[in-house]
Amino acid sequence: KNYTFKKLGTENINLNAGSYLCEKVQVARKSGNRKTTLWLAKELDYFPVRIQHNDNGDILEAKMTSYKAR
Repeated sequence: KNYTFKKLGTENINLNAGSYLCEKVQVARKSGNRKTTLWLAKELDYFPVRIQHNDNGDILEAKMTSYKAR
């Protein structure tokens, strides 16, 4: 399957787990029916703190709710 990756810039994300400056990236199928947007926190080694998946208008979203440094 063919996917395209597109960098959408940087965005500050405020979550219950904290605030993070993120790289916003979109992954899309060539058909255009599905798109997934990822917010990758720079300070957490680009861990995805928010993910939004759009499948023909049906949206599913996941957000990081807590973070504990080791």
